[in-house]
Amino acid sequence: MRPLFDIHCHGALGHEFGGSVEGNRIAAAHHRDAGTTTMLASLVSGTPETMERSVRSLAPLVADGTVAGIHLEGPFLSHERRGAHDPGVLTDPDPALIDRLVDVAGAPGVLRQTTFAPERPGA
Repeated sequence: MRPLFDIHCHGALGHEFGGSVEGNRIAAAHHRDAGTTTMLASLVSGTPETMERSVRSLAPLVADGTVAGIHLEGPFLSHERRGAHDPGVLTDPDPALIDRLVDVAGAPGVLRQTTFAPERPGA
């Protein structure tokens, strides 16, 4: 089988990555069974507390190799190009929030990718 890397995946089968650990596992297994060999679990924008819960629920899957890491798709997005992200939680890049999420992740390399809108102050 050829390797298939998915660096932007939000879940599957009704389970959004960042929900329950079991739901995360079901979604990841679906993609693995469909041929994805390596994936990052992408999180939608949320409040800092929501982002922390989501990172906490995915960290065990990174630790056991189920997913290769977490992609924070926001909340540092522009209002003009936010797609389906809640405009009420979008914010300028915040190094303190990133540090908080790194701490919650509990190990180096859990957070692998972060999306920043280049037009936002601080990006």
